[in-house]
Amino acid sequence: MGREWLGDHLDDPSVRVLQVDEDECAFEVGHVPGARYVCWHEDLVSKHCRDVVGPVELAELMAGLDVSQDTTVVVYGDQMNLWAAYAWWVLRLWGHSDVRLLDGGYAAWARSGLPMVAASSLVSGTPPATTGQAGSAYPVPLGQVQGLRARRADVEAAREDGGATIVDVRDAAGYRGEVPLGGLSAPLTGAIGAGHIPGALSLPWTSLVDAESGLLLPTERLADVVAEAGVPPDRPVIAYCELGASSALVCLVLGEILGHPAVANYDGSWLEWAATIGLPVAR
Repeated sequence: MGREWLGDHLDDPSVRVLQVDEDECAFEVGHVPGARYVCWHEDLVSKHCRDVVGPVELAELMAGLDVSQDTTVVVYGDQMNLWAAYAWWVLRLWGHSDVRLLDGGYAAWARSGLPMVAASSLVSGTPPATTGQAGSAYPVPLGQVQGLRARRADVEAAREDGGATIVDVRDAAGYRGEVPLGGLSAPLTGAIGAGHIPGALSLPWTSLVDAESGLLLPTERLADVVAEAGVPPDRPVIAYCELGASSALVCLVLGEILGHPAVANYDGSWLEWAATIGLPVAR
């Protein structure tokens, strides 16, 4: 979604803006007026195992952000919306239907001259983050939306029967196995191999974003880039990266913008695949 729309809806009580960054200090430097901060590795993942946040915790998070089931949630962040896209996917996975990604994220908003607020200027008692303030009631989700998430078994099945196109969205060096550990860095290392899932196509997520502006490419160009990577427009897709964040952004592009059917995020991604005994790796 565009900055103009959000600029016109900053005072709309039915809209809640969430900033999700890799740099945890970015929110204090400046943020969209009224935005709340969400920490991806504290708020969006399970505290008990490697998984997405559970339904009870998700409901508590949404209530603390004063989000109801009917709220339009707009997410944005740094790193060309990398973790904001993950937030978009997690919320969609748990059934929140009206979630939108602010095109260009933090950098595009700041460059446009639109209003920014520093954390130090917040009114006392206004919560900048996710804790301490119970707002709108939010029901505990009954289950995850089917078709948005791929498990390792789904990827193995796709390799066997060709029922879905597997897409590797890491950079080309990671795909070719030229980067140790597939591009992961401490403290998130865990994959023991370099390369890619055999049969996966290479579609670097950065090829879908204008490097200068941080905005997604125009729709026609997005379609061209995806086609050049060999991704059929009429087949289900399973996307993966290192941890499931940049692949979430590609899922949004393929499913929401280009209309590909049955686009699923393999959030186990390279960290799970390359650390699993016996699974094949290609270079």
